[in-house]
Amino acid sequence: MPGATTPGADATGTVDSRSDHGVGFVEVLVSIVLLGTVVIAVLVGLTTTIIGADEHRDQSTGIALVVDGLESVKNAAYTCSGYDATVGVTVPAGWTVTVTQVESGSDGTTWGACDPSDPLQRVTVVASDGASDLDGQVVKRQASP
Repeated sequence: MPGATTPGADATGTVDSRSDHGVGFVEVLVSIVLLGTVVIAVLVGLTTTIIGADEHRDQSTGIALVVDGLESVKNAAYTCSGYDATVGVTVPAGWTVTVTQVESGSDGTTWGACDPSDPLQRVTVVASDGASDLDGQVVKRQASP
């Protein structure tokens, strides 16, 4: 049949064995590997973001509890018999807020065991969620008589 062409043949009628118009195995394999790499990178990024946000939330909660505990100690009467850092503080489940150390001194540079006659106290408050501890200190001045 004159003028008829063979599929895949060029103008001279030569058939090119590489003229496959479909997608080969290598192309499919490369595209799967590339897409898989992109998906894994996105999932790793999301996981890192979630872990970072959780850690930030825990740190923010701990810092707020320490500040509230320090305010509670600051507003309490001057004493060496102990402070309750949870007075007026709402402590979330899983968290503790405690006074870990009460020291006293007369000049603000040297601290020792609590003595009610010393005019200054340094009180340490710790907030803990079991995994990490955050602490802070407040210096109290004994009221003048």
